[in-house]
Amino acid sequence: MKSSKLKLAAILVALGMVPASAMAVTTATLNVNAVFTSATASISVAGPLDFGTRLIDGVGGDMLAYTTFDVTVTNGVNYTVTLDGGLNPSSTDTTVKNMTSAANSLWYILYRTGGPLGVPWDSAVPIPGTGTGSPQTFNADALGYRATLSTQAGTYSDTVTITVTY
Repeated sequence: MKSSKLKLAAILVALGMVPASAMAVTTATLNVNAVFTSATASISVAGPLDFGTRLIDGVGGDMLAYTTFDVTVTNGVNYTVTLDGGLNPSSTDTTVKNMTSAANSLWYILYRTGGPLGVPWDSAVPIPGTGTGSPQTFNADALGYRATLSTQAGTYSDTVTITVTY
């Protein structure tokens, strides 16, 4: 008799015919979390482009200077790098910049590959990349026009802004 009562109880439970008060309920919680971070970028310049001290003799060759800068962008994030025209850009050529001393100027061009015979940095053409989370090195090789006998003595300088857009 006992086994038939158990069978009947099992059938009633299976059919959902047992009253709610006769059923036990256990609950648990499931925590759901997500962390969102912003992409980051940084620029580190190895050093200034220094053409050194030159003699105004009209004989010396063009001036060369080299430096690099590192761009670090979050892994997988697309970015572009642009170097602007400096404080005294050329009005006719987006690759030519000018160092000035008072009212005098000397032009120069920055190259991103291959030195003075390579590909110039063009302020109108951003260079694309994809972040790795590690520094990615870019060249800034410079070719400066040689001083002539009409060049005025002075300290010539310029400031170029490196922009990373991501």
